[in-house]
Amino acid sequence: MASARRTTRTTREDDLLKLRALHAYVKYPRTGQPHAAFDDIRAAVVEIRGFVYVTLKSGRRQIAVFRLRGDGQLRRLVRLPKELRSDDE
Repeated sequence: MASARRTTRTTREDDLLKLRALHAYVKYPRTGQPHAAFDDIRAAVVEIRGFVYVTLKSGRRQIAVFRLRGDGQLRRLVRLPKELRSDDE
């Protein structure tokens, strides 16, 4: 199994990732996507096992997770890594 390259990111790069994930969540909704007020959504950048993830939460509910691919694109995940699964799912 190939592992992702470890890189150091600046706060500006993290903020850009959060903005891109939020944009993708709003622009490309999924069927059955939970509704969330735009000003209530919080984003966080997390690194697990060398992979970078962006999580979007509304209140205590996790509404979307994106993974940063090697080519810099964000990919919305259907199945979450066990470290990111919440107890209520």
